Parts: sequence; structure tokens; C-alpha cells
Amino acid sequence: MTKAEKRSHERRAMRSPVEVLLPGRAALAMRATDISVGGIGLVAAANAPLGLEVQLRIPLPFGASGTQHFEVCARVQHSVFSNRDDGFRIGMVFLRPSDRLVVAIGDFLAR
Repeated sequence: MTKAEKRSHERRAMRSPVEVLLPGRAALAMRATDISVGGIGLVAAANAPLGLEVQLRIPLPFGASGTQHFEVCARVQHSVFSNRDDGFRIGMVFLRPSDRLVVAIGDFLAR
């Protein structure tokens, strides 16, 4: 089974900044590469330990109000260095995403 076959959700390319919020630290800026209702791909300057749980702030178009920032808890599923991206490609799985976030991602995927 290939990595693509393991994915259970449709993904779409996404090129926007995402903030990683860690307790007691300034937000870390990362770059999104793709998103699905199940998770998000990021590129970061530093490696992330598998299983690490963090809070993400993700900008997404939402309704007629334009872009909104959604916060969601996520866990690192994989992290590997990518020469092409000049950083670590980090796969995050969403933990308990809000209904609003799921709707916003669904709308983004349908565009």
C-alpha cells in the first residue's frame, strides 16, 4: 500500500502561513503545503517529534466574511527533511476539529 492509498481524505494544495502555538512561547510560523478534513501538511525549519501535540492557527476562506483563522489541536504523524522544500515536511492529523473548521475545509476543497 502506498502513502497515497493510506490517506482517507481528499487533499488540496494550500500555500499559506500557519501558526503553531506552544504554551509559554511565541507562535512559530510554518508554511502549509496541503490540507484535508483529517489534517494538514506543513514545511518547517526544524524537525518535529512524532506524536507531539500542538495548537495550530490556520487561515481559511469562510462564508461571505472572507478569511477566518481557525484553531485546532493537531498531532505530528510524520516529519522528514525535503531538499526540494528546504525544510522538514511535517504531516499533522487534526484532533477534535470543530464543525466550523470541517465546513471551512470542505468549502476550500470544493473550490
